[in-house]
Amino acid sequence: MLRSRFGASRIALKTAAAAVLRTDPEALDLSYTLGGKPYLRGLGHLDVSLAHAGDLIAVGVSGTGRIGVDLEPTRRRVPVGLLMDHICTAAEKRELARLERARRAAAVLRLWTLKEAYTKALGQGLRLGFTEFGFGPDSGLRTPEGAPAGADSWDFGTFPVRDGWLLSVACEDVGAVAALEDRW
Repeated sequence: MLRSRFGASRIALKTAAAAVLRTDPEALDLSYTLGGKPYLRGLGHLDVSLAHAGDLIAVGVSGTGRIGVDLEPTRRRVPVGLLMDHICTAAEKRELARLERARRAAAVLRLWTLKEAYTKALGQGLRLGFTEFGFGPDSGLRTPEGAPAGADSWDFGTFPVRDGWLLSVACEDVGAVAALEDRW
């Protein structure tokens, strides 16, 4: 099962990128950075991200900057208090404490997926401490103290997908595609 999902997710990524590039997926060479972020060799102007959970696969493709995607089931039981201690800044904890219990679990899951999408876009994955940055209720990037982080080139969003899934996307817009060519 895991091997099939791994293969299917890589095919989905190459197929999505090929559609953007108007080329054959087999012409694309998928590789990984030392941090585990997928990239397409020789195509530094195109950034990709991948998430899979259950039977769903999410692929992000961007020609304007870095991109990260994360996907989680909303029905997943998470130990909210424990998770908050590991992923939330002090400012986020204060905001979450104001919510009723049922809404708090959904808000923690939203923060988890946003943070994972952002760290994937940065190429850090779970290596970057989730308490080192935060998100406000508007999905804007925040400092650990809760102040706006001044990340004007980034857009973040969280979306319900199918029945019972949450997808978060972190997408950077650096303007001209040429600005990415030096990255890879």
